Amino acid sequence: MKGDIKDQASILKKLGIEKLNEMQEEALQSIPKYSEIVLLSPTGSGKTLAFLLPLIDGLDPKQDQIQALIIAPSRELVLQIEQVAREMGSGYKTNAIYGGRSSYQDRIDLQHPPAILVGTPGRIADHLRKETFSTEQISTLILDEFDKSLEGIEGSQSDGGNSVRIFQSWMTYQEDRISDTFWIATCNKLDTILSWSGGALAARFDCIFFVDMPTPEECKGIAKIWSEKKDVQIPEDYDFEGFSGRDIKKLARQMAMLDASVDEARRYIIPVQESDPDLIKNIRTKARKTCIWASKEQETMSVKRRIKI
Repeated sequence: MKGDIKDQASILKKLGIEKLNEMQEEALQSIPKYSEIVLLSPTGSGKTLAFLLPLIDGLDPKQDQIQALIIAPSRELVLQIEQVAREMGSGYKTNAIYGGRSSYQDRIDLQHPPAILVGTPGRIADHLRKETFSTEQISTLILDEFDKSLEGIEGSQSDGGNSVRIFQSWMTYQEDRISDTFWIATCNKLDTILSWSGGALAARFDCIFFVDMPTPEECKGIAKIWSEKKDVQIPEDYDFEGFSGRDIKKLARQMAMLDASVDEARRYIIPVQESDPDLIKNIRTKARKTCIWASKEQETMSVKRRIKI
């Protein structure tokens, strides 16, 4: 289940990160303070590392069962989370299960339970029904891009309501047991979570934590990481206006794939700020009313840091 357990400094060194950005520092300090949190963030803003670092910090190396369950709406996202967790080299085993993968292979992997299990709602629900793995030691539940699961979009366009049923069952289960269980949900749009079940879902969380698009300095750090990973050269003074972390990754990948300069590769990239500016604007408007902002640099004088209880 686990190997040589690494501390945070070793994990960051393996990832090639010299220093956490302000958002990640804030998340690392804030997430353990609250038992139920929503991370509101545009896709590609780097929230995966923000929730994985405090998650790994809280794992117990003496446990031999699953301690953290991460549910994501699509196979692509599940594999992305698994890849990031493995690249961290924490020493804790991580497995991914999802539709389209052999259930037999799932059962083989789960005979030696991982510390972290990542999966799509349907496949997780199937294994919960069959009691393939124990839930007794699970202390952290992460619902990544949970608004998409609630809306039934992504992948096959519908998960058949599995995410909702899992959440309802899990909420009842957790209310019936004494536990220090942490809940973390990430989302791109807040309205879905605020309106679901007449606001009952939002009321379940202690606070809503806003992660904005990366700042210029954060973009430079992300570009440095992906330049090294893809063996390309993105200029330090490159203008990343409107880019998310995922956009920068795509840029580096295009440069490597086409053996092209940054300007040539840029022709094939549409940053999220250009492709869906209204989405970013609406997220920020909603965040000003209800969220804790992740970065002091992102917080303006008109925005009050508030906890939604």
